[in-house]
Amino acid sequence: MGLLEGLIGYLGPWSWLLLALLLAGIEVVVPGTFFIWFGAAALVVGLLALAVTLSWQVESVLFVLLSAAAVLIGRRFYGRASSARDLRLKLGRDASPLPDSWRCGLSCPQKPAAFWASSLTAR
Repeated sequence: MGLLEGLIGYLGPWSWLLLALLLAGIEVVVPGTFFIWFGAAALVVGLLALAVTLSWQVESVLFVLLSAAAVLIGRRFYGRASSARDLRLKLGRDASPLPDSWRCGLSCPQKPAAFWASSLTAR
């Protein structure tokens, strides 16, 4: 028996709750809302395994089914990430998530190159 199998066997249902906590932590670090749905599924399986004795096969199948359902439901309610173009279409033609000075950088046609050179050397 390997180390991971021994740890899962020792922790029992608490391993699902530990996995839920780990997935929630990954969600904080990684942008987007994807790992949280797997974490929610692991939390449900862990709580159910604490209440009712289940075999590891049933727990695994339940986790896969709940993960798929959670991802589908989450995408339906939260949708996919909107692009800047979609945001402009929703808010109006002139809407932009960033000011021009942030969006254009050094290649912004509204500002002459001398402006950018002086602002860089002033610091």
